[in-house]
Amino acid sequence: MTTTPHQILVAEDNPVTSNVLKFNLQRGGFIVHVSNNGQEALNFLNRQVVDLIITDFQMPRMSGLELIQKIRESQTFGQTPIFLCSAKGLELDLDMFHGDYHVQQVFFKPFSPKAIVEAANQLFDRESASA
Repeated sequence: MTTTPHQILVAEDNPVTSNVLKFNLQRGGFIVHVSNNGQEALNFLNRQVVDLIITDFQMPRMSGLELIQKIRESQTFGQTPIFLCSAKGLELDLDMFHGDYHVQQVFFKPFSPKAIVEAANQLFDRESASA
């Protein structure tokens, strides 16, 4: 039985970080789309369904927090799993992201791209096990 690869949207304004994530996620078997800021990501989500969103916290035009808020308000893609990446560390209110916005994972920069690939695999393994 052949399964369709999961689609992931990466919202990241740093081209080096987005390219590293894209490369590693593609090597992990995922289809990866990249947006350079939160507004681009939201526009993309209004056109196409993805299985996971990985967003940076600090981006131009629309921050990661604003993007997450808009995603969770959506009737169409509001239940999509989200991973948050941030260089802010101790400045973030993790309880808010996990509790209020149901962010599945938070990764602090510098992070291991392999850890994100592993977390995505675990997320999709859990989803398929509960289906």
